[in-house]
Amino acid sequence: MRRFILLLYTLVIIISLSACRDNLGALTNDIQSNGAYSICSERFEKLDIISATKVVVEYPQISGIDDIKLQDKINRTLADAALFLYSSEESDIGLDMTISYDTMLLTDKVLCIRLKGFYVRNEASHGYPVKYAVNVNMVNGELIKLDELYTELLSDALNLDLFVYKIEDDETDPNSFAYAFEHADKESISRIFEQFTSCAEWSSHVNDFYLEKDGLTIIITISDGSGACLEFKAYYDKLKSYEKS
Repeated sequence: MRRFILLLYTLVIIISLSACRDNLGALTNDIQSNGAYSICSERFEKLDIISATKVVVEYPQISGIDDIKLQDKINRTLADAALFLYSSEESDIGLDMTISYDTMLLTDKVLCIRLKGFYVRNEASHGYPVKYAVNVNMVNGELIKLDELYTELLSDALNLDLFVYKIEDDETDPNSFAYAFEHADKESISRIFEQFTSCAEWSSHVNDFYLEKDGLTIIITISDGSGACLEFKAYYDKLKSYEKS
């Protein structure tokens, strides 16, 4: 009996140690290319049974650029920006966070991704959805800021005449917060846009927008406790008067 208990205790330790790990491994089943470079998915993973930690963040890394220093810089920028939400947590004890990404724009000059997921803590009554973006200048390896593209005059033009609400398949539930906002009145929508302009200086908008082939999308996280993450898209032809010269 004592030998059985000792064996069981040893097995628990082995399982705990194998589950407590930080891992950056390539996911080769998701490879894209634009001709100038290729991207594949990487995964940051931390699983710890003892501290009830489960963190999985997927993000892209690139290869194929002749300038190795630039390539390394781009990859560091992508990783740091993708992991900023996890890195901003004071402790990961009891943290359950799962985040994946979609490639929104892939060119030789810019790489734009949107990250999306959910996180919750054991002691919390409920969790929160998360959405944020990473836009990288592939020429210098730096993050692209919104004020580098558009003047602050755009902040005064945030309305449904310019921006179209983007609803996704998993947000069509009539009981969801996203559905409620889609059907909100203009006054409520105006307050939502105000959150985008009031939460940060114009020069600080870095991870709450992304570029696509045909337009600019902004991400607004509602601060009313719902945590709903809404996306609004404006097409480039309507943004010409706000472009930075």
